[in-house]
Amino acid sequence: MGEQPVTHIVLQQYRASSYSERETAQASHLRMSAIRHLRVLGLIEGEETGGELRYSEEEVRELSDSARMRAVTYSPQEEFRSLWWRK
Repeated sequence: MGEQPVTHIVLQQYRASSYSERETAQASHLRMSAIRHLRVLGLIEGEETGGELRYSEEEVRELSDSARMRAVTYSPQEEFRSLWWRK
């Protein structure tokens, strides 16, 4: 008798090493315009890859932390200040 075929299934969690602008906005709960403004101010860098702006996991984490700390009402000035003090 021949050997019976065996199928191995490996489940791994996928983590992106960088996030698109839209993914960054979704993950951080910030508006894309706020993320763009933070980049213009130099508070986050992002990296252009293949014509697309991408953000690192650390930048997304910092943005998420900042979004959690902000008040319920949207205040860009407070968001920018909170990121400024973290740097």
